[in-house]
Amino acid sequence: MEKLERYQQEQDAIEHFLGLKKTYSDQRQPYEDAWQQSLDAVYMRDDNLTKVYEGRAEVNSPIMKWKVQGIVSRVMKILFNSIPIARIEPTQDSKMHDSVIDVWNRFIFEKQLGDIDFMDAYRLFFKNCAIQGTSVAKIPQIYEKRDITFFPDDEESDTEMVIKDNTYFEPILLTEFYSDVNKYSPQDSLANIHTTAIRYEDLKKHEKRKEKSTFEMVDPSTGEVVGYEEKMEDVGKYHNLDLIVNNEGGYSPQQQDYIELLGFNRTARTAFQKALRDQKKSGLVRIDECYGKYFLDGEEREVICTIANGNVVIQLEESPFRHKQYVRPFIVGKYEPIPNCLYGVSNVVAGLSLLRELNAARSQSRDANTQSIFPMTYIDKTRNINWDKMWRPNGIIEGQGSNGITSIINPSLANVNINDTAIIQRDIDQLFSLSPVQEGTSDRTKIPQTKGATLSIIAQNDMPLNELINLQTNEVIKPFIEILYERNITFKDVSDLLSVYSEEQLAKLGFTNNIKMQNLYFDFNTKVLGNLELSNEIAHQNGYMNFLNYASSIPPLAKRINWQEVGEKLLAAFGIKDDANNIFLDDELVAQTDAQMAQQQQQAMQQAKQMEKQERIEQKIEDIDKYKAEKQIDLEAKLIEDNHEVMVEKLTGQKIA
Repeated sequence: MEKLERYQQEQDAIEHFLGLKKTYSDQRQPYEDAWQQSLDAVYMRDDNLTKVYEGRAEVNSPIMKWKVQGIVSRVMKILFNSIPIARIEPTQDSKMHDSVIDVWNRFIFEKQLGDIDFMDAYRLFFKNCAIQGTSVAKIPQIYEKRDITFFPDDEESDTEMVIKDNTYFEPILLTEFYSDVNKYSPQDSLANIHTTAIRYEDLKKHEKRKEKSTFEMVDPSTGEVVGYEEKMEDVGKYHNLDLIVNNEGGYSPQQQDYIELLGFNRTARTAFQKALRDQKKSGLVRIDECYGKYFLDGEEREVICTIANGNVVIQLEESPFRHKQYVRPFIVGKYEPIPNCLYGVSNVVAGLSLLRELNAARSQSRDANTQSIFPMTYIDKTRNINWDKMWRPNGIIEGQGSNGITSIINPSLANVNINDTAIIQRDIDQLFSLSPVQEGTSDRTKIPQTKGATLSIIAQNDMPLNELINLQTNEVIKPFIEILYERNITFKDVSDLLSVYSEEQLAKLGFTNNIKMQNLYFDFNTKVLGNLELSNEIAHQNGYMNFLNYASSIPPLAKRINWQEVGEKLLAAFGIKDDANNIFLDDELVAQTDAQMAQQQQQAMQQAKQMEKQERIEQKIEDIDKYKAEKQIDLEAKLIEDNHEVMVEKLTGQKIA
């Protein structure tokens, strides 16, 4: 009886979710042709692209491919121009120590986003958004192990390694996702359904079962491992897998029991058997992974219901994800939103009619030129014309009489406006809001003559691009960062977060592995560095720099400034606040350094005074020696003069006055 109740509950879930899927599928029918046409236009699938003119030229311009590549490159350059690409900051009501905020910023933006290849995944996501107008990403939690043998000859080298253990950003096909078209956000829909195909062997790896696990027994007083304990624990997530195994001889006992308990009629039996045959042919199981509200145990909850082949539930349980806003693991991005609609519209979709017109105009012009050179010809079969139907100089045509061949009147090119294609391309340029300058044109007639005019055109055309970046930031990147943070709270532990630090850094910050995740949780806002929302911070940066330059030029003002505090504010304005711990010295070390500098300055002053005194003494000695030398010279000169006078008096006998 318990099995019957479970089967009936699962059948009710199938009817509920697949009924919603059918409704959502009918709602989106008007959009699907445009999605396919936009893909054909960008990826140059000529045979599938709708044409308004069938001719010989069959021109298909790659202009949409160029436009999409340009938009994707520019948006990626803006959003991922700096590393880290964003940061989280606590809300005004959330009081959290800076070191905890730094832990999350370093772990998420410097490690985790790189581990999950977020930039490459987002590039695919946004490119599809730019083509079809809407793109969907699934945010799964993946844990995968694999046995790896690096040295086959060494049995001890066999290692079971964890290949994936993280939250991922996975773009999925737009046609594989079902949600209420009349709800702007998929979170407001009754259900979100992802349809895909998976190998039975991959499902089997995650079948529910019991496995023996070994746990360490730790002494709480010493923290040492004192022993080990083995326990049986439940692993896996899928059940009822025996109901989707294809058997050559018909139904298995489990399948027969399932069919009889639910009372399948002939139509249901046929559908069940056909699904098994299709599964055998393709080797894949059709899976509908449904997330939405459903009653379990008499209470409405957010559940995950996985349906195999449209008739067997292999998973029905409460959703394992805990989120405040984004309870379903899907993010929908739009190029240009449509109010109260799940889907958006892209410039490629909006320009499909222009592309058809451009291809038709170029094909018609080319066909007209071709027919003017190689016209259609009428041949009179009664004249025995011998001609290979090729026009060539000095060609010879054999036949009876010269009137056996008549050229049909060539089409006139006078009515073919050669400017049509230029006008159409101009309209497509305006649709994408790109000037020839931004597209790298070499045509001098399209390039402004002055720098100011060029910058003015670029600024004007960047306004729609800025709006697009704001939309992607607010509806894709910020929600993903919030989901990533909340998943980390649920599925990560402290050792994962602290792996971005060395032991010395952890000791300095005071972190240990005994910290609980609750102590690291806080409400935050996300700021994306490539977004225009940081224009105020750019003003703060310039303001701080100008103020510091001004203050340093006025000594009385410079003495009153707390330079360390100003430095930290400047770092925060530049988004590198977490580097402050490595830039500024500890207060104790700063005081010790100041004392050493003061002592060195005092010693230098004493040495300078001593040197100055020594210089004065040496100068006095030098002056005395100079004075003595001058006196000696005067004395010797006086003696010479006196001797000269004595000699003169002796010779003349007259005394010199």
